[in-house]
Amino acid sequence: MLQARLCRSAARRAWDEFNGRFTENAQLRVYGVNGALDCFAFGSEIGHVINARLGSGQLTVRAGCEELTVLSATRAEGIWAVEYFVPPSGKRGGLHGIAELHQTYEQHSGRWLIRSVDLTHPILEARILPT
Repeated sequence: MLQARLCRSAARRAWDEFNGRFTENAQLRVYGVNGALDCFAFGSEIGHVINARLGSGQLTVRAGCEELTVLSATRAEGIWAVEYFVPPSGKRGGLHGIAELHQTYEQHSGRWLIRSVDLTHPILEARILPT
């Protein structure tokens, strides 16, 4: 349910709600198709950094085909297949990405939160669509 809520918060651009799904010291790393680090965000700035990078178009995001591993009573990790789309808006081209999402989770006060996110586009595509 955590991932579904994260995708729903992102699609609604409810960034404070989105950020509430992360630990205080969470890290986001996004890698481009060449494998180089393209974006980094820390803690409560994660949602706001994503929002700035995506522009004003309507965001659609979905995740599935999850592989979840419980490491202990308070730690877990997961790998997800992710697709996101922002249609062209104004003079800005759109964005379509298909990626692999690696996450680590920690339980705090009975709630599972995301500790780290690595979004990779190893042989998949992330491209700007023509307007």
